[in-house]
Amino acid sequence: MCKLSGMDPFERHGIRLLSPSSLALYRTAPWLWCIRYLFRVRDDEPAYLWRVRAVEAGIDAIVLGDAADDVAIEKGRRSFELFAQGEISPEIDKNRRAIRKWFEEPGHYFDIWENL
Repeated sequence: MCKLSGMDPFERHGIRLLSPSSLALYRTAPWLWCIRYLFRVRDDEPAYLWRVRAVEAGIDAIVLGDAADDVAIEKGRRSFELFAQGEISPEIDKNRRAIRKWFEEPGHYFDIWENL
């Protein structure tokens, strides 16, 4: 008989805890969950880069697609979530909450530019 047959599947893969972020990731992207938790491959990209990409996606929507501010912010949030994949660490949440602010503060510059 195989030594692994009596083991719990989580124990077999060395998973001791299923955190809320882990479950959210599995629900959103099961393939990414498998890469992170079964194969133990982690990305080292900091969350602020995801925020920069999110803001860039929103600005592209405004400049290239003539999108309204709310539409651009939502596009930025969706872009951020593609990278975050349900993670809920304090650093990620801080960057997630900052997306709207990054659109609102420079927004008046776009208004001035439109009126030139």
